[in-house]
Amino acid sequence: MGELNRLYNNAIRALARHDKERALRIFKRYISICPAEDKRLARVLKFTGNILWSLGLKKQSLRVWTLSCKIERQPYLALRIRYAAHGSTDVSSFQSDRNLFFSIQQEKYLSSKTCKHYTSNAERDMIFELISEYWKDFLRTYPHVLSLRREEKIRLFYSVEIVFPFVAVDYMQKTRAFVSFFDSASENIKCSCGSGLPYRLCCGSKNNIEDWPVG
Repeated sequence: MGELNRLYNNAIRALARHDKERALRIFKRYISICPAEDKRLARVLKFTGNILWSLGLKKQSLRVWTLSCKIERQPYLALRIRYAAHGSTDVSSFQSDRNLFFSIQQEKYLSSKTCKHYTSNAERDMIFELISEYWKDFLRTYPHVLSLRREEKIRLFYSVEIVFPFVAVDYMQKTRAFVSFFDSASENIKCSCGSGLPYRLCCGSKNNIEDWPVG
């Protein structure tokens, strides 16, 4: 077990240094000595397939990826295999389709806002996570999307209706409260955003709009 851990860590370090050939040699050694029940075997096979693909060894990569999916169910990787094996379609089109889906859904969300942009990193991360979940559901519902033309994909992507949460940023920008901090009594005035907290503990404690709570 200690030898497997050493090999795995060395391979990951080689990948971090973009030394693909060294990482590939180490992963091959790992695969040759690890037991069939090894919990990291599927992950190592996936990494090995990624390296083989990047080195132009596409047939070997597909075989390794397929073996990884047989050991552990990986719908996301399975779809990548289908993309790569579909005629001349490159595996990069899988990422291209994902980026297109994200771009369309992000455009739909931002166009519904008055300010037309994200007002905090927390808001952006929340929306990206939501779109990611819808993307996974979309792939399960439309596994044949890889065979469609780009125009058909765009129409299909636009047809997906995501229920975005209400973000009261525009409202808060218009109803910013002004409180005199020289008046000690004003410190306990409830914040106008509707949180129920004193202003000094809510929006009054924020230095700028990017720090304001969203929800």
